[in-house]
Amino acid sequence: MLIISQLWAGPLSQNRFVILFVNRKQYDLEMTAHWSDVGIPNDTIVLARDLWLHQDLSDILIGNFSVTVKSHSCKMFILTLHY
Repeated sequence: MLIISQLWAGPLSQNRFVILFVNRKQYDLEMTAHWSDVGIPNDTIVLARDLWLHQDLSDILIGNFSVTVKSHSCKMFILTLHY
């Protein structure tokens, strides 16, 4: 079986989650993490920090998070949950 994209996520301390998007395709790929798929309640308000760029994202996220991942690359974020 050929794995072309992956999403990894897990809980951290202090109401935070880590999320990793991996694109193994030969072209850019838009990837989406749905809260219900990674163990976050759907109505949770989330703020995200891009670990590679060392920047907080300005958008407030509810329900899911979508990013474009370049070919053969990955993106990693820390999500802070606000219940």
